[in-house]
Amino acid sequence: MRRWIALVTAALLAPALVTTIPSAAQAAPADPVKALERRLRPAHGVQVNETTRIRSGKGSPVVIRTTGNLEFGAPGIVAVDLTYRTGDITRRWIEVGGKWYVSDLSDDEWSDRLPVGKTWVRGDSLGVAGSGTEQMSLNVFEPATLRFLTRGSGRRLPGGGGVQYRGENTWAELRKVSASFRDAFPRRDDSAHRRVRWRLWLDDRGLPSRVVTEDLFDRGWEDLAKAVVDTRYTGWGSRVTVAPPPGDQVIDVQDRLGFDPEAPLDIVTKAWKDR
Repeated sequence: MRRWIALVTAALLAPALVTTIPSAAQAAPADPVKALERRLRPAHGVQVNETTRIRSGKGSPVVIRTTGNLEFGAPGIVAVDLTYRTGDITRRWIEVGGKWYVSDLSDDEWSDRLPVGKTWVRGDSLGVAGSGTEQMSLNVFEPATLRFLTRGSGRRLPGGGGVQYRGENTWAELRKVSASFRDAFPRRDDSAHRRVRWRLWLDDRGLPSRVVTEDLFDRGWEDLAKAVVDTRYTGWGSRVTVAPPPGDQVIDVQDRLGFDPEAPLDIVTKAWKDR
């Protein structure tokens, strides 16, 4: 899903799927794809707690903390309700029913330009097809992707704590595996220069509990930002129903004359300038 942060920072935030590096440990205690598919039920979902660190050059990193809920349907994620925090900026993002909604929770300057009583800006959906967060290209909610990541042997964690997989691969290899990655990042000109190192933890039920990805670049591309994304999933199968904001608090982005439609979306760019 090309969410609002993805639109601003697609060149910066691009964790990717990679071929599993085999180990000598035992395989997962449960089939992860079957475990996932059993939980892709309407009105159910999972909770997310994620930290993204973006660094370019010698400057201090931009840190984005994301919390919220993802709602499932038969194809995967069908709706999201997330809160993003970076620096003094806090914004809430909802995507449901073919629309996205964003609200400023930090009294940022763009909210002062909305009509009285309007606290949400609405636009046409970008398509909820990815992981719902900045871990968008390592889409563990996509059965084909999860199968690819866990096709090798994992390292059994002590105390019945599940299994860890790890690997590294290029964007070009990822595009052969993940439909959501191809949708989010259709350009191919940088595929040979970008790699991602990753780790995936499955709990004792075979469900993803944590994913950590690190962007890597070939020589000559080192001036680009490096992104490390650490995502944790809890509450698998809990009741989750994402609803749109009250209609009387919403204004359509195209109805606000002179309002920059990307202003409420540009959380990363503003945080970068404020470093």
